[in-house]
Amino acid sequence: MNMSQTIRERVAAIRAMTSSLADYATSLDALGDAKAHAEGTEERELAELRDEADLGIARALRNLESLVRFRAMTSRSFDLLIDATGRAQGNCQEALELMERFQTLNGDERDNSGEVLPESFPDLFLWDLYHRVSALNGLADRYPEHMRHAARQMHGWPMIVSHHLNHTGEFERIAEMLQIGASYPLDTSPRRKRGGPTPILDYLEPLVWRLDVVKKILADSEERRAKEDFSSRIKYFWWSPPDDPPTPEVLEILRRVPDMPTFSKGSAAEWSHQVIVPYIIATEGSYPEISTIPFIRNIMAHRAVKSASSFESRLHSAVTGFLDRYGRSD
Repeated sequence: MNMSQTIRERVAAIRAMTSSLADYATSLDALGDAKAHAEGTEERELAELRDEADLGIARALRNLESLVRFRAMTSRSFDLLIDATGRAQGNCQEALELMERFQTLNGDERDNSGEVLPESFPDLFLWDLYHRVSALNGLADRYPEHMRHAARQMHGWPMIVSHHLNHTGEFERIAEMLQIGASYPLDTSPRRKRGGPTPILDYLEPLVWRLDVVKKILADSEERRAKEDFSSRIKYFWWSPPDDPPTPEVLEILRRVPDMPTFSKGSAAEWSHQVIVPYIIATEGSYPEISTIPFIRNIMAHRAVKSASSFESRLHSAVTGFLDRYGRSD
């Protein structure tokens, strides 16, 4: 057997083994913590074997990541470089979710004085972010055409802010070079300064941005993906496993988004009535009196809100007013 055939067979065996371990472990997740079952029971044994399988996957991943980093520095394989670069850049949302899960399961490690030890995941996340943001302006100067695509859709620019330096001039330079906010759904010009954070800004601005992204992506993929299940079309940019897909009610609301007009002052009432308020009621408005969202609680606390219909009416007024105030002119 020649060397190339041997390598192919070993690669195939590694893939099969890793996939089998993952499938096996996933099938036993419902058992929960192994220690919750009595010693000597089949449930305890299976749960412990599942944990051993996860440990095997973790060790395989460590070995593979070391090899990937090493090979990526000299490899001419685009596939390897794409995957290696993607892993190095990371997935912020996934990192946050995994960090929260680890902290929940593991808790905080503290020294004898009770202080949290350094190099925890939150600590390392901050250091990583600090170095990335510090390098960002230089990266923008080097690759302005590349970064302009994302910058146009952002309402701001990450910068290291400190008490002893004024970065206003540098921000204005970067903002002009990259056209920051040019394609953002709301008006990001200096004349539309938001002031400090407020409950309505904290809730509605990210929602408007997500809806605008959905509108653009669905429009771009209409020809090639029109026959796909709608939930699959919005997978990974509206929802992602292991979260449950949107309910039929929410999907029906999101189906209206591609046919909606561009966000603007003139379309404020239409977006409010057709999409945003129905979405809020479908996801947060069933029991608004116990909502944990400050914006929803503020609407409920208004003296004019006495019933479900008055809550919806007040919600429409608040959403329309927000979009009219911060929307772009037609």
